[in-house]
Amino acid sequence: MAKLKITKTYTNPDSTTTMVDRYTMPTQIPAGTYVGGTGGFTAQTGRQIQPNVKVGSATVSVGSIIRQKGAHKFQVSDENTVNDESVTLGNAYRINSVGNTDWVAMGAGPNANTNEVFVAKAAGSGTGTVQNVGECTLVNLRTPTAANTMSILCTVANISNANVANIGTGIISGYTNRTSAYITWNAGDIQLGGNANFKIGQTINLLNSGITGNVTLIAINSGSNIAVALGSTQTVSSNTSGFTSTFQASKISNKFVFDFLDGGTPESSTTGGFTGANNPNRFRYHLAAPTDTFVQVAYA
Repeated sequence: MAKLKITKTYTNPDSTTTMVDRYTMPTQIPAGTYVGGTGGFTAQTGRQIQPNVKVGSATVSVGSIIRQKGAHKFQVSDENTVNDESVTLGNAYRINSVGNTDWVAMGAGPNANTNEVFVAKAAGSGTGTVQNVGECTLVNLRTPTAANTMSILCTVANISNANVANIGTGIISGYTNRTSAYITWNAGDIQLGGNANFKIGQTINLLNSGITGNVTLIAINSGSNIAVALGSTQTVSSNTSGFTSTFQASKISNKFVFDFLDGGTPESSTTGGFTGANNPNRFRYHLAAPTDTFVQVAYA
């Protein structure tokens, strides 16, 4: 699998800037959106993939992909601001604001500037700030909980108006003790994406449905009818609700993203990796709303 490309911005001697790896291929799809996407610092111009990251013991935050380290592992920075005097010696950091800090004394290069990554060899005493940098592994959790893990959210469909109803004969509004339900919608409803990229096991995020707990896609009955498993036995009334169908990336390249759904048995949802065969579903993606052809990868 081709490695994920990384967008970088260079400052030229004449103070102009040059971006490289901005697009993954010259083919455009509707609305001028390019196929695939790139990593890189999300503060740059344009759209870069934005993961959720937990670097060491730091608080989970959105982050930036700096470089790929392996099939499931990336060097990333988070968006937690750390004052230069509060760094931990031996840890890696990204310069967030230069201020009047002596970055060379701290371990950075002689022309240190925003986004430079360095390993702290001394604490600072100026006004500059940094953000944490670490190597994180992709996991099947929207919000990572273990140290040095990360997730990339992928959206398959976003449907604005749907109906949640009981499964089974003799459907009665308010029927209790259900562990599954139907979700149906009309062809005329506003819909981004569609059933072409639905896969069993995806997370269904219902809005205003009154259903609590995890909701997982368990059957694709038609282009506008799916079945979901509920996180607990509960009352299911017929409700109007919008929903999104999502999954977490197990691998990603500049053009394709892979899920966790058929990838063998995960060692743990919190630590990632597989104990069995790794044969996940593959999707084309872009950094825009999902379609029947492309899933959307989270970006900033």
